[in-house]
Amino acid sequence: MSMQIVILRRSVGQRDAIDREIERMHAILRPKYNCRVFAEERHNPNVSYIARGEFEELAAVPDLLLVCYPEADWKFGIEAMRRAKGKVVVRCCAGSEAAKQGDGQSLAEAIHKACPGAYWLCDSRTVAEQLPLGPAGRTGVCAMLGQLSRWDGTLPDEDSLGDLIETDRVNILAVGGPGPDGRLHELLDVACTYCDSYSANIAFDIVESIDAETREYREAVQTRIRSYGIEDQVAFVEPDDAAAMMACLLGCDALLYLAPDGESVDALIAAQRAGLPVIALKTDYTAELLGSDQLCLQDDICLLTAAIRQIAESEAYRRCLRKAGWANYERRFSDAQLQKRFLEAIEEAAAAI
Repeated sequence: MSMQIVILRRSVGQRDAIDREIERMHAILRPKYNCRVFAEERHNPNVSYIARGEFEELAAVPDLLLVCYPEADWKFGIEAMRRAKGKVVVRCCAGSEAAKQGDGQSLAEAIHKACPGAYWLCDSRTVAEQLPLGPAGRTGVCAMLGQLSRWDGTLPDEDSLGDLIETDRVNILAVGGPGPDGRLHELLDVACTYCDSYSANIAFDIVESIDAETREYREAVQTRIRSYGIEDQVAFVEPDDAAAMMACLLGCDALLYLAPDGESVDALIAAQRAGLPVIALKTDYTAELLGSDQLCLQDDICLLTAAIRQIAESEAYRRCLRKAGWANYERRFSDAQLQKRFLEAIEEAAAAI
């Protein structure tokens, strides 16, 4: 009898990065294993669900492998991990609650205490090395699955793409992460500094659902834009507008990525697939994602604006960065590579626990 696998998350839909990963994970595992999803809130018809009663029966079976997406305030999830008689895999990605560090009170520490034999499947070595598991901790690494699925088959907005290609402006796709916890203000600082230091003949297409934010936040953003005098250089792109995002990925000159770890990673990977040169704020996490041949810079506004200028002026430099980004994508983030690595990780987890 083949191993049974249940993916456990409180809510499964079709909106966020974890939703996309669960759908892709389910599709990868189904041909080889009996894989289903347990969720209290079920909003994705593309996966097979298991009822609570059957799930609780399966939790007592030794050959069950439980892949968990824990949340601090979801007691059922943590209790299910603690009571499971089979193997428990904790999926831990940058930016998630399980990856956040704390002083003896983090979710990771609570899970490790409740389920010390769990296998932690992280999205990067950086996250794995920061977990408070001690020498007995069991970890593996596999990048997130399905991150580009929402753009697969999407055609770019023709008018937007035409404007981007035909203009003599430098066009920068800019990602700072969503809302007040992101780095939108830093992106505006870069735009202002570039205009003052080099040229106002530039446009920043910032990926931000600005209209969905609070009035106070929107007003603070608009006030900064006006005070910098960059109203003509800044526009906002809805992250859920797939056609507009595809136009930017295909028509812009570079991606400026300043987002916190784990935020908007799909844009970072999509840019490499599209051959868009990347300028990223250096953290251990982004440096690991991009590898050694791409632009990962310290938090220095002069360095960031100088990099934009270099990309704008040198076709040879753009070509070099495009080549490095594509090679990194093909080697590590293509769907075929991720599927292969994920199946290996599941087998490693089953053998290690």
